[in-house]
Amino acid sequence: MTDGAADRQVVMTMSERQAQSMGLALELLMRVGIGQFEYIGEIARMGVLSESAPADRPRKEASLETCQQLDAVLTLAKGTLGHPPHGSFGIHHAHVGVDAKNAYELLCVLRQALAIAREQEAPAAARGVAHRGLTARVTGERAPKARVESGAGGPGMS
Repeated sequence: MTDGAADRQVVMTMSERQAQSMGLALELLMRVGIGQFEYIGEIARMGVLSESAPADRPRKEASLETCQQLDAVLTLAKGTLGHPPHGSFGIHHAHVGVDAKNAYELLCVLRQALAIAREQEAPAAARGVAHRGLTARVTGERAPKARVESGAGGPGMS
């Protein structure tokens, strides 16, 4: 890290849909970082991953058979790193890398901002775990912050 880099902040603006995609990417990094490789199979089932095909052909989501093969490979990969098939580190574990821990903290804050924004649109909605935000710090980094603003550029909620 260069001198002064710890004092700098990065500010991004994005659409709510882009924020949801960012959340998916953060969750992927966090889960793989704690040894939950099976999450890759989960996102394949959600339609995030597609099978290879020429660009002039329609996009093809991973088939059930492909997902099952992927599960077998991912279980093997977990075992290669010493994880049992249904086990992984917790986010607080000493062997979890800082990138996975940063992804966890960023994801908590991002999910909270999106949940609060959705609540503004539908106040009767039940509060879920996303409303809690970052309740347990796992890094020494400055606590991340996120808020959703209205399309007119004015502040929404924090």
